[in-house]
Amino acid sequence: MTPALRQRLQALAERHEEVGRLLAEPDALADPARWRALSREHARLAPVAAGLAALGAAEDEREQARALLADAELGALAREDLARLDTAIAAREAELELALLPADPHEDGALYLEIRAGTGGD
Repeated sequence: MTPALRQRLQALAERHEEVGRLLAEPDALADPARWRALSREHARLAPVAAGLAALGAAEDEREQARALLADAELGALAREDLARLDTAIAAREAELELALLPADPHEDGALYLEIRAGTGGD
């Protein structure tokens, strides 16, 4: 993952924390429109923040496994863990890159589709 993408993800995770603090303020419920907007933003940013935290935990675990490679008894287990962690990290990075794609502007729109039975004929 490029440093620019990681920086962008980190900024989104920080915004998630900030929105969480704003929602926890006592006067947040005073304006229902603001509350709704903040709640939606918080929900939209939650998967990014959770994914970034999981990625960081996997990277920390990978560094710990690399430290165990020199150990005679645990080296084989560490190599297995490194292979598993490398694939997990690559998958998490791909998920996070997809999370950075812009949302569809029509996604939140309401749509009513009415289907009626046809008339006439046999």
